[in-house]
Amino acid sequence: QGQTCYESGEKKKIVQEYYERLYYQKKVQEEEIQQYLQKANLPRIPKDVEMMLEANITMMELTEALKRQNKGKAPGPDGLPVEFYIKFEEILSIPLLEVMN
Repeated sequence: QGQTCYESGEKKKIVQEYYERLYYQKKVQEEEIQQYLQKANLPRIPKDVEMMLEANITMMELTEALKRQNKGKAPGPDGLPVEFYIKFEEILSIPLLEVMN
């Protein structure tokens, strides 16, 4: 830190170390997480709501979600606009549903 670096190998090492530190994640034990959550005394989701949230997405829900999307907007992370999914819904709906569930 604070020194000029001229060699490409040294530059590479500095950049690598920077990103290693930036994205380092401390390993957390499952037991520690459970203990924290028990002590936090957080409100619980009712069982019926929990079951609904964990249920598979239905074809009807997928179709309705596609219809409700705003058209003419920027594509999502996959680079495909919603119009693509709507146009090819018949071909894509089953694979999409499998991916979502």
